[in-house]
Amino acid sequence: MIRSIFAEAGKYIPTKVLPALVGLLVIPVFTRIFDPEIYGQYGLAVSVISFGSIFTSGWLSNANMRFWVECKTETARRNHLSTLIISTLVFSFLISLLIYGIMTHVSLLTSSFLIAAVVMLFFTPFIQVILSYYRIQNKPFRYTVFDQLFNSGKLLLGLLTVLVIFPGLGLKSVFWSGSLIALILLLLFLLSPEIRSGITLSAFSFSRFRHFFSYGFPLVLVLVSKWILTLSARFIIPVLRPEAPYELGWLTASQNIVDRTLTLLFQALMMAVLPNIFSAWESTDKQTVQSLITKLIGWFFVIFFPLAAGMSLLAEPVMDLMTGHQYIGGAVMIPYLALGAFLSNLVHYFTLPCSLHKKTLIMTRITIVSAVVNLLLYLVFIPWLGFIGVGVALISTYIFMIIYSLYSVRKFELIKLPWKMIFQTLTASGFMVLAVILLKSLSSHVWMIITGSILGGGMVYILILRLLGVWSFDKIRTIGKPDITP
Repeated sequence: MIRSIFAEAGKYIPTKVLPALVGLLVIPVFTRIFDPEIYGQYGLAVSVISFGSIFTSGWLSNANMRFWVECKTETARRNHLSTLIISTLVFSFLISLLIYGIMTHVSLLTSSFLIAAVVMLFFTPFIQVILSYYRIQNKPFRYTVFDQLFNSGKLLLGLLTVLVIFPGLGLKSVFWSGSLIALILLLLFLLSPEIRSGITLSAFSFSRFRHFFSYGFPLVLVLVSKWILTLSARFIIPVLRPEAPYELGWLTASQNIVDRTLTLLFQALMMAVLPNIFSAWESTDKQTVQSLITKLIGWFFVIFFPLAAGMSLLAEPVMDLMTGHQYIGGAVMIPYLALGAFLSNLVHYFTLPCSLHKKTLIMTRITIVSAVVNLLLYLVFIPWLGFIGVGVALISTYIFMIIYSLYSVRKFELIKLPWKMIFQTLTASGFMVLAVILLKSLSSHVWMIITGSILGGGMVYILILRLLGVWSFDKIRTIGKPDITP
């Protein structure tokens, strides 16, 4: 089953590669054109859109996927779809208006950035709801096309606008481009034959809306908590560090680099893990599932810990390559963000017993409590340590989250840490770190440092794992053989 999980993960990576590559492409362009203060405004506007979307598509998408399966008749489907789209329209308008009013008084964003962000905030929920509709309809082609056109298209069109069409718009062009693409995709969806006759104002069902609201809206608190753990620092830095506005740009750039590399791989594996774990839970016994989770945690360490460690060691050359010289100060944040990404995704494995036993309330409590701890630590460490306090608070939060998760799931007796594989990973990573430090000193050219360190450090890591018995050629040869064990 381990082999099938990694094979399944490989299927999810391609669907995420294009947006990630486009995201990486625009970072060196935007950071060389715009100074950190402007890029920081861009990052803050993205956070505003992400936060506002929680109160619209965040819960409506979940409600759509939960209740669509209950629609057995054409009338029920028409009522469902009409209620979904009209609810999205109403909540998008109200939340956009509310966010605009609040942000106008807070004055963290310039008026031009705020207007562009609010317009995109209005359109974004429609795309998320449409994607949830195509997902539940099992239409992967349409899902992929709409997803790629929106997420990759807004960045590419924004980049083209910055460089050629309307350079005066600056980074606001990304939001205006996203709004335009979202509008076009929304019209294509509404005018499609299967939808055009299915949405009417008279088909709106207050009863179905109450079901949507009662099921989906309680998820808002969880989604807000997750947003706090990932993006709230972009709001806190300008408030607690007004004398250093460039730091918001540094943080945004370093977060984007980590998100479009490490986080992409973490998420691809987790998307494959969940269905296989659920399948094993239904078809095998508790001991088998415990063994499977233990192996997954071990392989998670083996594969991803060296990636986080390597990115931490190469923070400065990576930052130098990916951004302009004005952003090099943000390199200090990459080790914290890389380790934070590793720890935050490790938490998902520790909370698997909650999903298996349908105790999602425990997961909710872990997320909410951790978010509160995160905010409190920001308020302590940022005034005390300055910019670096963001990283210290983030790592401290995830360490707390891991300890709290292990404590919360102890009664299920499904989590058994693979100490041997963890020790082997740390040992091999130690040798890799020494190799990378040595290789970095042999050249002053950024490309040579990064390429040499990745190849040399990777070879040392793999060799040490071989000597420690983590892998062998015999094990590799068995990959193509049928899986006969669960």
